[in-house]
Amino acid sequence: MYAALAPGGYFIFDVNSELCYRTIWRQTEVIHEKDFTMILENSFDVPSRIGKSRVTLFLPRGGLFEKKAETVRERYYPGDEIASLLVKAGFDVLEATDFNFTNNPLVGNIKSWWVAGRGK
Repeated sequence: MYAALAPGGYFIFDVNSELCYRTIWRQTEVIHEKDFTMILENSFDVPSRIGKSRVTLFLPRGGLFEKKAETVRERYYPGDEIASLLVKAGFDVLEATDFNFTNNPLVGNIKSWWVAGRGK
């Protein structure tokens, strides 16, 4: 990423927090919408820090449904590890902010924004 940025450029990204993996990534959720139904079968393995989400999507096609499925795998990185890796890659860590992207304040801060810069 560092090499892809022009001098003075920014690398902005978000990550899931440990709270997110220990709570949301351990639930199964079904989402029904007008145009699709989606099932999320989530798991999180604490020792390996790997979260998996088996995503199954049903799309209406005429009188039938088309089924699509994939598995998403993510690894949890603690903030100090992210900062260390950014610095090792040559970035300056400019900001790290925890936040809650849901409308439910009881969920807590389940993600973090990171802003890193490439020096000029």
